Amino acid sequence: MSQSPYRTSRCILKSEELFLLVVHNNYYGTNSGNWGLPGGRIEWGEKPAAAARREVYEELEADL
Repeated sequence: MSQSPYRTSRCILKSEELFLLVVHNNYYGTNSGNWGLPGGRIEWGEKPAAAARREVYEELEADL
């Protein structure tokens, strides 16, 4: 069974301390336990930058 493609947005956060912020995937499935960049699906009509801000807030509770 094939899945329909969808658009995603990921965010690399830069700070003066030079830390790369990643998130741990606690969901079940093929990506369970993996580390990755904060982000997720772009909603219909949403711009990629807005999706990145929304996803960072949802996953990290951080305002950009």
